[in-house]
Amino acid sequence: MQSARFDEAVVSKTSFEGADLKFARFAGARLLSGVNFSQADLTGTSFRNVTYDSLPHFDRTAWWLASGWNLDRVTALVKKFGGADPERRRVVGEYPMFDRELNRFETMLKNTSQRAVALDGKAWTLAIHGIDLEEAERVSRGALKTINSSGLSNEDKAKPLSYILDTLAYILLQKHRAEEACEAKKEDHGVQDPGGIFRHALALYMLGNEKEASDMLKGSEQVKRYSPSHELYLLYDYLVGSGSGFMEIFGDVAK
Repeated sequence: MQSARFDEAVVSKTSFEGADLKFARFAGARLLSGVNFSQADLTGTSFRNVTYDSLPHFDRTAWWLASGWNLDRVTALVKKFGGADPERRRVVGEYPMFDRELNRFETMLKNTSQRAVALDGKAWTLAIHGIDLEEAERVSRGALKTINSSGLSNEDKAKPLSYILDTLAYILLQKHRAEEACEAKKEDHGVQDPGGIFRHALALYMLGNEKEASDMLKGSEQVKRYSPSHELYLLYDYLVGSGSGFMEIFGDVAK
């Protein structure tokens, strides 16, 4: 069911349990009672402007990988389905789709020619699930060491190096090491994807560099179309309270 379209649909008493709903769209849909997304893969699934009478079931589901949530809905989802405690998220088998994705990169690691990519994929999977950030950082730094010792030309390694540095920066930001996250991003001279720009700007904002963060957001056409997903959950403590002004800046840019 990848990329399936349910835009504006009225959905009631329907089970998507265990379904692969990557990049499916429920934008503007109305979800009535009995809608179940338990154990589904919701990576990139759009819930923008969804309405519901009561929260659907997201048990053992990494619902934060879907897009279209706002901070109020993230709060409600955390209260009902938990997952806020990193220790709880480390339980093996808690999120079946996570285990499957991690196993995919473990298999890739057996191919030495793909080692840097596989290490980065594993670190990114840990990062976006918020699981075992110590291991995530270790693996990410392993990817960085591997790509830097690969013998590739600066041109050939620019793209994979950019992804690796973005992964590392995101992990450091989750660990409340915003200054180190910014330092990692300064070394990134390759791909500037909107998610990376969003996270870099947030790190700058939390260090008190509000104007630089604002200029970075306003200077990117890409980021205006970016819909943060896992960031709203995994960086929640940055985005509320003293960090709430950042979302106001981002909201102005994204209009």
